[in-house]
Amino acid sequence: MRGGPLHDWVGATTISTATRLEREQLVDGALAIAARLAQRGGEPGDRIGLLCRNGPGFVAAALALMHADASIVLIDPTLDDRRVAERCHQAGTDLVVSDTDRQLAGVDVLSTEQLSVANQRDSSRQLDVTAWWRRSDALVVFSSGTTGTPCAIVRPGPGLRENLARTQRRMGYRTTDVLMPLLPYSHQYGFSMVLLWWLSGCALVSIAPQSLGTALQAAAACQVTVVDATPASYHSLLRLIRFTGNAAQNKLDLSAVRMWCVGGSPVGAALRTAMSDAFGRPLLDGYGSSELGNIALADPQDPIGCGRPLDGVSVQIVDEDGSPVAPGTVGRILVASPDQLIARKPVGEPWQPVAAGYFATGDLGRLDEHGRLTVIGRAKAVHRLGHTLYPEAIAARAEVCGAPVQVIADADERTGSRLTFVVAAEPDRGSAADWRRRFCSVLDRAEWPNRVLVVDRFPTGSTGKPSLDGLRELVRDNGFGTRHAEGELAGQTVSPASSAVKSWPARAQARWDRLSVVADRLEQDRALAISLLTAVVGHQAAADEVDAAVATLRGARDEVLRYQPGQIDRLAVFMPSNIPLYSYVLHLLVPSLYTDRIAFRPSSHIRDATVALHEYLSGLHGLDIELSLQTQREFLTGPVANSDVVVFTGTYANAERIRDELRPDQLMLFFGQGVNPVVVGTDADLAAAVADVLRIRMINNGQDCFGPDVILVHDSIADEFVARLQAKLTALRFGEYADPTADYGPLLYEQAFGGAVEHLQRMADTIVHGGAVQLRQRHLEPTVLRRPLPSKLTCEELFAPIFNVVTYPDDASLHRVLRSPYFAERAMGAMVYGCGEATVELLRERHHVCVETTLLDEDDGNSPFGGRGIRANYIAVRGARYAEPLLLSKAIAEYAKPAGQPAAHGPVRPASA
Repeated sequence: MRGGPLHDWVGATTISTATRLEREQLVDGALAIAARLAQRGGEPGDRIGLLCRNGPGFVAAALALMHADASIVLIDPTLDDRRVAERCHQAGTDLVVSDTDRQLAGVDVLSTEQLSVANQRDSSRQLDVTAWWRRSDALVVFSSGTTGTPCAIVRPGPGLRENLARTQRRMGYRTTDVLMPLLPYSHQYGFSMVLLWWLSGCALVSIAPQSLGTALQAAAACQVTVVDATPASYHSLLRLIRFTGNAAQNKLDLSAVRMWCVGGSPVGAALRTAMSDAFGRPLLDGYGSSELGNIALADPQDPIGCGRPLDGVSVQIVDEDGSPVAPGTVGRILVASPDQLIARKPVGEPWQPVAAGYFATGDLGRLDEHGRLTVIGRAKAVHRLGHTLYPEAIAARAEVCGAPVQVIADADERTGSRLTFVVAAEPDRGSAADWRRRFCSVLDRAEWPNRVLVVDRFPTGSTGKPSLDGLRELVRDNGFGTRHAEGELAGQTVSPASSAVKSWPARAQARWDRLSVVADRLEQDRALAISLLTAVVGHQAAADEVDAAVATLRGARDEVLRYQPGQIDRLAVFMPSNIPLYSYVLHLLVPSLYTDRIAFRPSSHIRDATVALHEYLSGLHGLDIELSLQTQREFLTGPVANSDVVVFTGTYANAERIRDELRPDQLMLFFGQGVNPVVVGTDADLAAAVADVLRIRMINNGQDCFGPDVILVHDSIADEFVARLQAKLTALRFGEYADPTADYGPLLYEQAFGGAVEHLQRMADTIVHGGAVQLRQRHLEPTVLRRPLPSKLTCEELFAPIFNVVTYPDDASLHRVLRSPYFAERAMGAMVYGCGEATVELLRERHHVCVETTLLDEDDGNSPFGGRGIRANYIAVRGARYAEPLLLSKAIAEYAKPAGQPAAHGPVRPASA
């Protein structure tokens, strides 16, 4: 707590950032503030803003304004000065009481510490709030703003008090209770808990909502009996318990807590289960709003859903036409409450009286046969594939998969809407592809996600609810669903790079329709697609590849609209020796939207599988995509020589030989080799780091270009890291590619297998786990090599399940290696765990850096990807090379000569060499 005069007269018991407030001292403080307000000319009926953070200052100031018979305006203290002033003007006040010094345009600010100096105390006076309870404009609050600009809302004192009385009867608050609301007092839910404390005569423990690290300790120390918080706060508490051990292990006695209460946003089944498992009591949900107060509350005797409506409050569920629906049916929530608002004021408009009757909440929910309410979320309908869908209802259903979900919808001309699922889960719970499979298994086809984004936690607003704006920004920052965020024009899309772009070409629509057919069939015939791929990749890798291919096809139209590549005549592609389906989509199908004719040559390593895949896919798309089984020399002198753009995946030396044979005006994209280091620092969550390293290195049995060539681990944690990794590897099961239960299988490439065996022979003295080889089965046991950081580090690229662990003593040694020419030339991706900002920023100079996650999770087939190492990837044209993240449509837009136009003399914009 802050010191100074306020703390002197509060007389509070402080436990870290939590404070048990003492009623008598708070009354003294409130009377002191009220007296000073009167001296300054304050009168009953004045409208005064309350701008304080959680704590004794807020409570004392609130009681003072109630005693002064003021109309109280609750203002969020996290807002900046401009927005605070706007709220004051909207509500009709030019005076606020604040616990900090604020400079507000046109508004006087009175400091609680200035108002509560010691000589103003008068213990002979009694606090009297009866007049305030009779006020018609006792409280002015602001709607949450989740559906638009917040409105000012007037709540009358009689309705406010009666609503609290209904709440107290339902929840059974006692004088012996100790309340601990982990909520902002400046909003309806938190302020109602402060008023309930005052009315019930119980005790109150005040804690800042963001100080959750001490919440459980405070609850134990203060013998808290009732905790109230938002779902986001409870998720954070559970995460803290998982990291630090359960409450019993930490010797925290929480047996006094008789009610764990939640509200503010819908609660998923996963959270209910996790809270019950952690604390042995049900999570009691409630439903309320700024406009109506508390509406329905679950109690310990009936903890189902949000419980029944409070006495005197009526709830109806209606369909789109306003007709009541049957019990159990989801519909729009209407509420008739005697405690409702009496007026509202949108920004820039006059006060508008609100008549009694049923109030449309804008929320979705259902009533069961016993009258208990379950709230789904906001009633924001979207239209998709001929269906009317509600994203929050979809999210509620998806949460049965075991984690909180938010669904973000953005417009799509073909399907109506595209859906991005944002799931908050720990890294070891699975990749985005894993979650997508789970969601698809429980949702209807029309509800399936286009994209899945896995995050540690949702962004939240000041109320503790997930922030819609924050979620959209998160989705946009990760390259998903940018169209909604950046606006739309009729037939056009606004992108960050251009305020107006060309409309979708009519000639491309037919091809887009064919790509959509391919995406649909890959989802429908998923088992067939996987069976084609398991000829050359493991079952899990094949499933992930199908998901990535479908997601890229779904995002192709937005990609082309975003980057606007010019139409080109011919494209020639040297296909890679892995990820055949994903590469087919990336380099052939998506480019067909802006390319007339495409020729491709499969890698000899997976030639038969690529041919079979092409035969299947070409029957679906019917596009002018030609399979060439010529030698490399024949392909070079034929299709490549006649093409405008060439794509090559392979070694740097081969890329340079091909580049030497191209014309100056031909554009070449080279996808090469990256070290893709993993760096594990001293602050790493080792369980998460090991899980991610295992997953990324074992993709397709270690035969993937995303696999890290080196894992750099700090000396101080190396023993534990290696021990955890060994334990994970010991549990892996070897099996054939088609076996869905196998964790890894035989190595496909004879040359790669032989190279890996030779490498292990050379490095035999560094083997600390595995190393066994069965030649007939091409079975190489997952192997861990460990050695200290040499003065000059080079890393052999191995397509095998080999974990090359190199330990480093300090950041200076680490940075010396990362700055070396060897790493700079091969800068593609990097993954960091528990590292300082200096390491992250150093890597970001040339790498695509993933912080606490993997390249696999951040790979997006519709966005540029890669680093700035010349051996990792480059664009070549007119005798110059440009090392930068690659995406074919973007490269063509910036560097290529469109069909029918003269060659440009350089890239459209400067590029890094």
